[in-house]
Amino acid sequence: MFWKLSLLTSSSAAAIAVYNIVAGTESWGPSVFAAGLMCTVAAALLVGPYVLLGVLAFFVRSNRALSTTLFVFILLVSLFGTTFLSLEIQAYLNRSEEVPGGTDLGLLFVGVVQWISAILLSCIVVPVYFYLGSRNPKRGFNQ
Repeated sequence: MFWKLSLLTSSSAAAIAVYNIVAGTESWGPSVFAAGLMCTVAAALLVGPYVLLGVLAFFVRSNRALSTTLFVFILLVSLFGTTFLSLEIQAYLNRSEEVPGGTDLGLLFVGVVQWISAILLSCIVVPVYFYLGSRNPKRGFNQ
């Protein structure tokens, strides 16, 4: 059951990330191709960790303890990620036009932190899952 909640949480966080990417695009500029490429890179950076965590949740669905742990982690990453992303987009949209703007690296920071956490969690959960699976072989074949 927790793997279904994990998939739901990952999907809704990915939808919120896509919404924030679209909301943060003020104008498409002179080149629609360049703006589309920028949105694609931002989506891969911000939505990719949720897809990876959703696949991981589906993969370890048979182990209840790992599934529960993964759900809690996905919930925390989703809450913090969407909160910081929403605050960053609102700060970008409400910036002062008189002050010349510098480079805004908030989206990059949020995406990189989410990717690092998703990859580290995958590097921990997958070996643990295989280790626990090797300790409890299926006994249905010994009849």
